[in-house]
Amino acid sequence: MIRITGGIKRGQSLFTKKDHELRPTSGKVKSAIFNILGEKIQQAHFLDLFAGSGSVGIEALSRGAGHCTFVEKNTKHIQLIRKNIERMSYQNSSTLLCIDAIKFKQLEGKFNIIFADPPYSSGLLEKVLPDLGGSDMIHNNGILIIEHFKKRELSSDYGLFSIVKRYSYGDTFLSLYQYKSVII
Repeated sequence: MIRITGGIKRGQSLFTKKDHELRPTSGKVKSAIFNILGEKIQQAHFLDLFAGSGSVGIEALSRGAGHCTFVEKNTKHIQLIRKNIERMSYQNSSTLLCIDAIKFKQLEGKFNIIFADPPYSSGLLEKVLPDLGGSDMIHNNGILIIEHFKKRELSSDYGLFSIVKRYSYGDTFLSLYQYKSVII
């Protein structure tokens, strides 16, 4: 069972599926993400790449994000995210896109926070991160958070972004990046 860990929907549960392709972010890691972000989540335009169950994006909305765009290519997962968005009454503050996250450049608008959590063994980080680093789809003071397996080494720079800090939670790392000129 996946629960919302904070904000106005705290404690409410989300629909889940037993699916070997779906690896929801743990409650501990989700709490850590939003503790790291703090007040920056307020009214932020949040992008949840590789959204899976949508739990991180829904958590962002619960904690005060103004809008969340969910990107997921698996149609079964899209149906699950849609059910969870409806369950939490976030239809008016979310956009759900059934596209491959590698094609994210097609997205319009700018985001304050981008969260990416591709399947750990997929090799998709190596495809997505260089494009994110050169993208103009994130505000100059925007934040990029990558959830990845601890044994996967990530560069300290991706285009316009530099690593701010890495956080360790068991086998999971959170790597926080920000524009080089605006390091927090």
